[in-house]
Formats: sequence, C-alpha cells, structure tokens
Amino acid sequence: MSQRLDPNSDVSIGLWTTAPLWSKVDDGASPSDGDFIQAVTELTVCELTLTNPSSTPGSGISTVTIRAKYTGLLDTAELNGYLIQGITVVGSGVISPSSTFSNFTFNSTSTITDFNDLSVRLELVEFNNTNIQVSWIKVDVPDQDSDSNCIFFAGD
Repeated sequence: MSQRLDPNSDVSIGLWTTAPLWSKVDDGASPSDGDFIQAVTELTVCELTLTNPSSTPGSGISTVTIRAKYTGLLDTAELNGYLIQGITVVGSGVISPSSTFSNFTFNSTSTITDFNDLSVRLELVEFNNTNIQVSWIKVDVPDQDSDSNCIFFAGD
C-alpha cells in the first residue's frame, strides 16, 4: 500500500497558466482532464508543493505520476519532471507526451528524509510550436513500515 500526496500550493508558476496551478492538477486518486495547467513557451518552470503524508512513510520507493499531453501543429515536446525535497532533486523523469492525455511515472532515486518538504517541479524543455498541458500530478509514498507500531517485550 501507499499514501498519496497531492499538490496543495504554488511555489512558482513561471509561464504556466492559469494560477493557482495546484488546484488544476490535484484530482486525488483518479485524474480529471477537464481542467489542466498549460505551458506555451520553452524553458519555463513551475513548482508545486505537496500535501504532507497522514502518517510517517516507511522505507521504499516513492513514485511520481504526471498526466500530460501536447496540443499544436507539431508533435515534438518534452517536459522534465522533478521530485524535490527542500532544494534537492530526489527523483526525475523525462516526459514526451502524445496528443492524448497519458500517465507518465518516475521513481525517487535518493532517500527521502523529510516527507513534509516535498514538491514537484515541471520544466518545459522542448517546444516546437506545441503547448504542453498537465491535468494530474500525484506522488505515492510508502506506507508506514508494518513493524513500526509494534511493541516488543523481552522474555524472562
């Protein structure tokens, strides 16, 4: 099992529209493509903070899901996604969307030590007269380790 962290505020919006960005991509357990954020120029960056986990996550891999598509005349667009703890990148992935909304995932590559200080950063790096739309962002973190709530007693 895992705990889902959703966007809950904007750190920066760059040239992404329409603010507040986080409210367009915080669809919970399943995506809704009815609202989205959009980048219309290269090298623009936005960053969104994430909700805190309901309990202390256990050890393991965290997975970022970003749902995106391109719109426009050309089919060349590339988006970098980053999982950030404080100012440190703890996971990243390259997203090459199609003309229909699709889910893209990447995993944390470093140990996360503070799950209450996570954010997701998006950077549009290749444009070619194409807009990028993102309709959903979520991060799944491990549930609390099963033995962390156990009390062990020494025998006589």
